[in-house]
Amino acid sequence: MSVYTHLSGLLCVSESDYNSNPQEYQKEDTLYIVERTSDFKVFLGSKPMKENEITLNNYDNFSLMKNISTVIIPDGMTSIASYAFSSQQYNSGDHTFYTNLQSVSIPSTVTAISDHAFYGCSSLREISLPSGLTTVGQYAFASCKTITSMTFPVGVTSLPNYALAYCTALRTVSGTGLTSLGDYALTGCTAITSLTVPENVTSIGTYTFSGCTSMTEIDMPDEITTIGNYAFSGCTSLCYHQPTFDNPSDYVTLTLPTDLTSLGQYAFQQCTSLGEVVIPSGVDSIKAGTFNGCSHLVSVTATGITSIGNYAFQNCTSMTSLTIPVSVTTIGQYAFKGCTSLAGITIPESVTKIDAGCFNGCSNLVYCTATGITQIGNSAFQNCISLTTPPLPDGLTSVGSSAFSGCTALTSITIPSSVTTITNNAFSGCTNLTSITVNKASGSISGAPWGATNATVTWTG
Repeated sequence: MSVYTHLSGLLCVSESDYNSNPQEYQKEDTLYIVERTSDFKVFLGSKPMKENEITLNNYDNFSLMKNISTVIIPDGMTSIASYAFSSQQYNSGDHTFYTNLQSVSIPSTVTAISDHAFYGCSSLREISLPSGLTTVGQYAFASCKTITSMTFPVGVTSLPNYALAYCTALRTVSGTGLTSLGDYALTGCTAITSLTVPENVTSIGTYTFSGCTSMTEIDMPDEITTIGNYAFSGCTSLCYHQPTFDNPSDYVTLTLPTDLTSLGQYAFQQCTSLGEVVIPSGVDSIKAGTFNGCSHLVSVTATGITSIGNYAFQNCTSMTSLTIPVSVTTIGQYAFKGCTSLAGITIPESVTKIDAGCFNGCSNLVYCTATGITQIGNSAFQNCISLTTPPLPDGLTSVGSSAFSGCTALTSITIPSSVTTITNNAFSGCTNLTSITVNKASGSISGAPWGATNATVTWTG
């Protein structure tokens, strides 16, 4: 049976605080929870505690709170306290407080909703925020799994960390006054299909939209300057488009905001429907893992970048080609590992090192042109089974361990005179490599034939 009740407040207090001044906790129609070492006492302040208390041992279900379905907060209250409808004892996982609370009426006098205020109210469906509200705390509505929409009044300028995290039925969110979206603010909101970011927002935090698996469309204002780490990680439907006769493509282009200057690490990791991305010129770096696991990605335009981070495009299995701007000077480890459709790539002369594992497992890579490199890292081209034209330019000085291991399409290579070091197993598993020409004096590089057991080495120096 549901209970309809009027509460003027709810307060969790320690046993020591209660015992020091019990008269302080007798306010009319306030529900008090006294936390003891191994149990709780729950009572209404309008009645004597000793006669009307409820003792709940071993964290049993709190039947009094579980039966409350509607709460009307009276006029005059200005704030809703931290954990008011949740419990610090249950600040993670499933909650036993207020699991049947469906509706809360908040008066116009309330200006602040504090941290964790409604955290875990899994049946809460209806809540209308007052127009004078200015502050919403962290986790305020997290795990409210039946709320379908939320509108923040103009006075709320920040959607704080975890504010609506794991609200799995949430479909629409709006707030014309918002200027920032905090870390994890909407993470795990799996019912959101499209979202328009308010026009005054300038930053998107870490993990803000991560795990929004149904979101196919997002409209971001050009004024956004920062997209945080993992911001859209795991948004597996982002930019998916149902093919039509007029537009047979199954994706739409994602054009990032014009004013963007910082794109975080792993920002679009595992966005498996993402097909084409345009990055504005103000972004100078594609950071670690930015597009890691974007298995549908075929094109990225980024004219202003100077560096590509570790794992940036790892396992982008649909990418057939990529134009790297001449402004790029560094490419990180495993940056293109597992890009199994990549057929060829030209690395600008400003890049001096192909780092460890950079093209590892790029099974369709036929050529790589890199005239400025001096080093090839460990496993850089390992298992590139289609590679016939490896990058071995004049000026190259070292070839790392397993750099070309398993490159079974190699038949002959020429090592330039600038090379001083080749690791012993650099060409191990290159079963069709039969000829290695070294433009140096015989024996001047130790370890020949460097794992290529079927190769004949010819020294020309």
